[in-house]
Amino acid sequence: MKHPGRRWFALLFAALLGPCAVIQVQAQLPTQLPTQLQAQLQAQTQPQSPSQAYPSRTIRIVFPFAAGGAGDSSIRLIARHLALALEQAVIVENKPGANGVIGMLEVARAAPDGYTLVYGSTTSMAANVSLMKKLPYDPVKDFVPISRIGLLPFMLVSTTTLPFTNVKELVQYAKAHPGKVSFANHSAPGHVAGVMLAQMAGIDLLRVPYKAGTTALTEMVGGDVSIMFIDIAPALPLVKAGRIRALGMATAQRSPLLPELPTVGEGLGMPGFELVPWTGVAAPAGTPAAIVQRLNIELGRIVSRPDVREELARMFIDAAPSTPEQMAEWIKADIDKWGRLIKAAGIEAQ
Repeated sequence: MKHPGRRWFALLFAALLGPCAVIQVQAQLPTQLPTQLQAQLQAQTQPQSPSQAYPSRTIRIVFPFAAGGAGDSSIRLIARHLALALEQAVIVENKPGANGVIGMLEVARAAPDGYTLVYGSTTSMAANVSLMKKLPYDPVKDFVPISRIGLLPFMLVSTTTLPFTNVKELVQYAKAHPGKVSFANHSAPGHVAGVMLAQMAGIDLLRVPYKAGTTALTEMVGGDVSIMFIDIAPALPLVKAGRIRALGMATAQRSPLLPELPTVGEGLGMPGFELVPWTGVAAPAGTPAAIVQRLNIELGRIVSRPDVREELARMFIDAAPSTPEQMAEWIKADIDKWGRLIKAAGIEAQ
């Protein structure tokens, strides 16, 4: 039986650490829990050893990118609920750098005991395989998937200091001013999307790399960079304030999140332009299966809750929980997919 004072300790811990600590009470199993996860829970209502004593101390989730944006906000939301479900403190640490490599490598080298996790993504767990000549970690061999969390549709935005207001006008302007339009990228999806746009439209774009999307957006407001692909959450407030422009969605169909905004494919007059990054939680390889299962069940409960799904939707994230096996297959397929996209875009590994 759990000690009744643990929850009060967790609440005190949260008050002391402020926004870094996140706590929650045990949530009931939602009716919308994915069938496979529900069956998993019914088959094993009590976690087996060693997860019976898990967790007994603070859990750390590494986010291998800078603070800000939908990815950062979503893992902090999930961590708050996970902490209450486990009756233990959970903290999120930002470890940005090298396109996610620094944070991923730290978790890959951590003890496989369930106390150090990573919030992985399309960039860090798929695209980096083809973007880097010597990736110091293996997304498949060095990690065990726990659960996918959500899908993050990208949008194309631009500075207001240039005259174009949609994708068609952007292409016309770029053709009339070769080499004068720059695109910022802070992640693999943003890099690939920019190159794809240039190839499909037959225009020249100057790539400008950034460590964080928020920094690129700030410089876009000042006119230092022309366009960029980024998740909706950090960009939309600037769009609504009239400080940058929204040109199109990088989805095959118009997004229900922003149905009035045309897709990039519509603006180009051709289908096939689609890039939708994802996020998910993983642990170091060798983490006991019982702990992985415990975390998967709790994350499935959390992400399937209507209130959490609604909050994720407000961040412009489509909730998409999975089993560990489903996430593993997703990662392998995405590595192949992004390998083909990067090769087709003519991007050389660095």
